Amino acid sequence: MGRFARLRGCFRTLGQYWHTAKGRHDICDYAKAAAIMLLSMAAAAAAVFFEELGVLVP
Repeated sequence: MGRFARLRGCFRTLGQYWHTAKGRHDICDYAKAAAIMLLSMAAAAAAVFFEELGVLVP
C-alpha cells in the first residue's frame, strides 16, 4: 500500500467522521484551537521582531 493510498484513507475516514454531529463539533473545536495557537505564536513573533527593531519602546 502506497503513501498516497494511506493518506486517501485517512481523509476518507475524516470525511466520514465529519458527517456525524460529534465529529463535526470535534473538528471545529480542533480547528478553533489551532487558529488560536497560530495567532498567539504570530503575535509573540511580531512582538519579538518589533522589539528588536526598537519600535516598541517601553
